Amino acid sequence: MCIHSTEFNTEDSRSVEIWRDLPERRGRYQVSSWGRVRSLNMVIRYKYNRIYFKKGRILKDWSIPTGYVYVNVGTRNGAIQRLVLQTFVGPCPEGMEACHNDGNPGNNKVWNLRWDSKKNNEADKLLHGTGDRSKNGLKGEKNHKAKLNPEKVREIRSLYASGKYLQVEIALMYGVGQDQISSIVLRKSWAHVD
Repeated sequence: MCIHSTEFNTEDSRSVEIWRDLPERRGRYQVSSWGRVRSLNMVIRYKYNRIYFKKGRILKDWSIPTGYVYVNVGTRNGAIQRLVLQTFVGPCPEGMEACHNDGNPGNNKVWNLRWDSKKNNEADKLLHGTGDRSKNGLKGEKNHKAKLNPEKVREIRSLYASGKYLQVEIALMYGVGQDQISSIVLRKSWAHVD
């Protein structure tokens, strides 16, 4: 059973950004239907009755190599997909996790998210082609930092098999390190390319 917001099923409802209080931080932080997080204006009292006014702002987010986006909320980091779901759908039911309908972990709009089982999330990853993740993110050409593609990998293997080039020479030709060429030749990396 999956749980998602039915409030944003039409194009009209998606064209307007809606802000709501983050449940565990009411009055301090808000989350938008577009997956943004902001702090609200706050009055902070320090020792000796000193008062400091802190202006609210959109919080800066960052992504990790797998593409998931995080933001610092107060004293802790929060995955934006979870914050959006907690705010617009409700708390995470036991045994469920945050899932992206389109397979893009950077798309944290509320209509793209749902609570679902790990089994269904893994099935989605296979369907979207994002299930093949290494420790550092997406493998092969699906990684946005990849310098190579399957065609270049085949060329590298062919050049090395010809015996005319050293791994270091091939590495210079393709702008990668010799260790990467070694991994490609030994099929430790890009093993999915024939």
